[in-house]
Amino acid sequence: MKITILFLMLSLITITGFSQIRTSREAMQGSDVILKDGDTTASLSLFKIIEMPELSKESLFKLTKAWLSQTFRAGVVSNNRVLDLEAGYIIEKSILGYFYEKVNRVNTMMSRCNGNIYYTLRIDFKDGRLRFLSTDYIHQSIDWNMFGKITNYDLGRITVAEIKNSEWPNYMKKCWIDAKKQITEAHEALYESLKEYIIKSSKSDNNW
Repeated sequence: MKITILFLMLSLITITGFSQIRTSREAMQGSDVILKDGDTTASLSLFKIIEMPELSKESLFKLTKAWLSQTFRAGVVSNNRVLDLEAGYIIEKSILGYFYEKVNRVNTMMSRCNGNIYYTLRIDFKDGRLRFLSTDYIHQSIDWNMFGKITNYDLGRITVAEIKNSEWPNYMKKCWIDAKKQITEAHEALYESLKEYIIKSSKSDNNW
């Protein structure tokens, strides 16, 4: 199965005082978020559990490894991968392309937030279950001018805060909320892909 990490489009109208901003909490409805004692500076971490009682830790590890090789192809995502069957985990360093989702001719200045979101995917294994965790999200813009890269539009580390910086202009606040929404959607898509792959592969292994 081919999985294409979502490359979503980013832009925003900069009319101050009248635009409604959805909260980060609304943008991440349905996701499991790890919270550390209410610390709003903590990195955003999303996780899901896959229950497969009939499969051993080794089988889940093997199937997940195959899924990773198929999903994170060269030139798309994979920078680094750590596999440890004995300890029961796999770590994948990945990149999510980011573009603001609402694009029109009026809000082209929002292309300043276009860029990449770097993150870590960690999958932990036990007999009959695995935990699918994504964390350490860091946004970097790719806005360029004739003098080189402008870094003022980086959102930086994505945290659990509703709005990371109250002094940001309105469009940056919208970028923050939209980025968290896209992160959640990408996390859900990868989770569903892995779950489907494990179910189908385990069934085909038993049909002999």
